[in-house]
Amino acid sequence: PTVVTRHGKREAVVISYSEYERLSRVPSLGWLLTNSPLEEADLPARSRKPARALRDPAF
Repeated sequence: PTVVTRHGKREAVVISYSEYERLSRVPSLGWLLTNSPLEEADLPARSRKPARALRDPAF
């Protein structure tokens, strides 16, 4: 990478297009879930209570 300065202050970095593509990729939800640092024990227990009924917004 090449650092571009303006008046001695770093302003930009020039990188290859392939490196830009690699860095700008958005990870998929599946990848995020499988690579999460959370363990099953870190998650709160799921409530077994039935879901409450929602009010009809038309009324």
